[in-house]
Amino acid sequence: MRRALVLACVLAAAPSAWADRFVNGPYLQRATPTSVTLMWEADGSAPATITIHGAGAAARVIEVAATAHAEIVVDGLAPASRYRYEVALGERVAKGELTTAPPPGAPVPLTFVVYGDTRSSSDAHRRLVERIRAEVPDFLLGTGDLVDDGAQRSQWQTFFDVEGPLLADNVFYPALGNHDRQGRARSAEAYRARFALPDNGTDPERVYAFTYGPARFVVLDSNSSSFALTDQTAWLERELAAARQDRSIRQIFVVMHHPPYSISIHGGQRDLRERWTPLFEKYGVAAVFSGHDHCYQRAEAGGVHYFVSGGGGAPLYARGRRITALDAAAVKRYERVSHYLRVHVVGDRVEVTAVRVDGTPIETTAWGEAAVPEPLVAEVGAPVPEAPVPPVAALAATLPPRAGGGGGVPLVPVAAVGGLVVAAALVLTRKRRRPAGGRVGVGGGGAGWGGRGGGGEPAPGGLVVGCVSAAGAVRPPGAGAGAGRGGRAQAAPAPRPPGAGGAAPGVGRRAVGPWWPGGRRARGAGWVARRSAGGAGWARRRALRAGRAGPVGWPARPRRGGAPPRHRHRHRHRPPPPPSP
Repeated sequence: MRRALVLACVLAAAPSAWADRFVNGPYLQRATPTSVTLMWEADGSAPATITIHGAGAAARVIEVAATAHAEIVVDGLAPASRYRYEVALGERVAKGELTTAPPPGAPVPLTFVVYGDTRSSSDAHRRLVERIRAEVPDFLLGTGDLVDDGAQRSQWQTFFDVEGPLLADNVFYPALGNHDRQGRARSAEAYRARFALPDNGTDPERVYAFTYGPARFVVLDSNSSSFALTDQTAWLERELAAARQDRSIRQIFVVMHHPPYSISIHGGQRDLRERWTPLFEKYGVAAVFSGHDHCYQRAEAGGVHYFVSGGGGAPLYARGRRITALDAAAVKRYERVSHYLRVHVVGDRVEVTAVRVDGTPIETTAWGEAAVPEPLVAEVGAPVPEAPVPPVAALAATLPPRAGGGGGVPLVPVAAVGGLVVAAALVLTRKRRRPAGGRVGVGGGGAGWGGRGGGGEPAPGGLVVGCVSAAGAVRPPGAGAGAGRGGRAQAAPAPRPPGAGGAAPGVGRRAVGPWWPGGRRARGAGWVARRSAGGAGWARRRALRAGRAGPVGWPARPRRGGAPPRHRHRHRHRPPPPPSP
C-alpha cells in the first residue's frame, strides 16, 4: 500500500517536472522598429517570465500564462536598439539578445546572412551554424528546405537543436522549400506552427514581405504544385510597384526556394523565368536569393543578380548533365561547397560575399555606389582661414623655466637649431675632396676611423658636437675632445705630413660601433695602432689610384694601358704593413 502511494505521487509530479523544460527555443521572429517576437516550445503547459534589460531603462518583467507553445510579442521597445532578455521556465532560465529594426526607410547600413538547404546532415549543418555565429548580422534569411520531411517532428527537433544558439540572438526569415511541406496535399501546417512571419501575402506566412531600414524584402513560395502561380504573381507585382514608388526604399530583394537560373542537377525553373523574372527586371530588383540546388552559384540576367545558396548541410550537388543555353549564359560562377552569403547594404551599394564553411571567401560581388559623405575640407576657391601665429615670447612663456631661474627664451630650441646647423656643416665637409696623403683633421669632435675622437680632454659642459660643445665653447681645429660613437677621447697625435697615411684627428670617418662597414670587425687599439703606425696599405692604394708611388719601401705599380686599378674592393687582399720604426 505504501509503495503504491509513493508511485502515485511520483506520477502526479512527473508532468510538472517535465513541463519545466524547453524543447525548442527560445528563438526570435519578426522584428519591427518597436517589437520583437519571442517563441519557444515546452514539454507541457507551464507559465514563464520574460525579463528585458537594456536601453538605459530599468528591467522590464513580462508574465506569460501557462502554455506549451509560446508566441510572445515584446513591444514598447526603441527602434534600432539592442536588449538582453531572459526567459525563466520553472527553474530553467534561457538567455539571449534581441535587436529591433530601424524605422522604415531610414538611411542606415544593414547586414544580413543568407543560407539554406540545411536538411539531411546535422553535422555539416552544425559546422555552418558555428561559422555564422562569428558574424554580427541584423537578421537571417533562409532559402528553404530546412528539414527533409516537414511531417517528421524529429527532424524539426534536430533543426532547432542545431540552430538554437544562432536563433536565440538573431531574427530568422525563412522561405518555404519543397521538403518543408507535408502530406499529399503538400500543406505547410508544421512549418507555420513553428514560425511567426508577416501575414500580408496571398498565403499567410508562406508568402510575405517586410521592410528593414532602406530595403524591402519579398519572400515567395516557388512550389508550383501547391498553389496557382498566377495568384502570387499579381501580388508580387503590386509589392514591387509599391516599393519602387517609395523613395525611401533604396533596394529590393527577393527570396524563394527554386532558382530561375542554375547549371546544377535541378537546373533553372522555366515557369519562374517566364512569369517572375520579367517583373524583377521591370522594377529593378537588386538580387534574388534561392536554394534547391546544393551548391553556390552566381548568375546575372537583365540587370538582376541571382544567387543560389543551397550549401547549408544537405548533400552537395555536381553540375547538371543537361544544361540549357539560357542557364549557361546566365551563370557566372559555380562551386560545389558548403557556404553562406554575407550581404552588406550601404546606400545604393550592395556587396555580397560567399563564405565557405571554413571561413575562406569564395568571391565578393558588388554593385552600385555607396553614399558619399560630406567633404571634410573646403571647396576649391573658398577662402582658407589663417591660424594666428603666436609670437616667440608667447611660446617661451608656455615653456617651463630653466633650472636656476632667469627669464628669456630657454636654450632647448636654440641648442636643437644649432645641432642641425652643425650636422649640415659636417655633411658638407665630408663631401669635399680630401688630399691623397691621408685624412686631414678639421675639428676635435666626432670619432676617427678606429672609433677615437680628437685630442684633448672633454670640455666643461658635456658632449662635443663637431667643434661646438653643448655649453657653447668653441674649440680650434685639432684641439677638441669628446668621445665619438664607439670610442674614447685621447691626446691629439702629432701632425703627419701629406702621404703618410693614418687616421688624422678630427671628424674623419664616423665611428660605426663594434662593426666595420662591409662586415669587418673593428680590432680595437691594435688595429688603430697599425693604422696610425704608417697607414701604408691605405696610402699605397690611394697612391696607386692616383698613379703615384706609395710610401718609402713600396715601389710604384704602373697601370696597364690606362686600365682601371685591379683592386676595386678596398678591404680585399690588404698587404701586411711594414715594421714600425
